Amino acid sequence: MGSEFANTFAKKRQVIMKYLFAEVLNGYRLIMDSRLNPLSRIPDIHTRHVVMQILAWVWCLIVSLWVGSIVVFGISALVHTFLIAGVFITLAVFDTAETSPHYFRRKPPQHFGALGRGSGGEHE
Repeated sequence: MGSEFANTFAKKRQVIMKYLFAEVLNGYRLIMDSRLNPLSRIPDIHTRHVVMQILAWVWCLIVSLWVGSIVVFGISALVHTFLIAGVFITLAVFDTAETSPHYFRRKPPQHFGALGRGSGGEHE
């Protein structure tokens, strides 16, 4: 009887943990996913990036004041800047690849460095 209770409790705990994880993930997506949050209505991705950066700085300031150290703000702001910039740079590259794939076509070089070779590999 004791092991039956333990198994039932473990199963219920596992279901509850999956539910909580899914809810946290959904909340994160509602805030951070540019396709779901209200900033998605801003047509220019660069403007969205700037607004998201400003919001990141605001939250860095709030958290650092809550913790009580301006040093924490500097580190937090720097990490948030790099993290959010990386996300938006990635989104910009994906958007460019989707809307203008010709942008990524390789153009043959006219000269290769200081070797004086043309695009065919021969000297001029």
